[in-house]
Amino acid sequence: MVVLVIVLAALVAALGVVVANVFVFVLGLGIAGLLLAIVLLKRIEAGATIEAQRYTQQRKQQDALAAMDRLPIDEFTARIADALRLENNQVHVETDSVDCRILHITNRAGTSILAMVKKTDTHVDLATVRHLHELASQQGVKLSYLFTNEDFTPEARQFAQGKPIHLADENALNRFASQAGVTWRQN
Repeated sequence: MVVLVIVLAALVAALGVVVANVFVFVLGLGIAGLLLAIVLLKRIEAGATIEAQRYTQQRKQQDALAAMDRLPIDEFTARIADALRLENNQVHVETDSVDCRILHITNRAGTSILAMVKKTDTHVDLATVRHLHELASQQGVKLSYLFTNEDFTPEARQFAQGKPIHLADENALNRFASQAGVTWRQN
């Protein structure tokens, strides 16, 4: 009988240890699960913050592009000329057509650069890029830029490849102006 009591006491003690271990194990799982949930929530929060920043940046760019589109050609050209002057370039502006201005630029090194500013509602086509190339050739200018508030047709981009013509579409122009601290908003 004593042996039976000792065996029963040992079994109860062993069962108590097993129950205690299971409880500790379950508690450990709960804590680990809670920590995992916290880590996941932090990652979701960080992702949401990045998305919010990306959305804000896209919204600012859309607002800037919309403001760019609202500017009259002369004001649009003046903003580009201001950004170029902020980089220590000398800039002289002349009219080429109703929606196009020519910038004669002399950079710090004394190099002459010809730039065309084209304000349009459609993609800039091959004829416009070819016109800039002809003007630059006639004036002996080795480097030219074409700035626009829109984009370029594939033919226009293809024509400019391999030539000293740099095409600046609305996004490139917006980055350039932003880096120079020039805004498109009307005063």
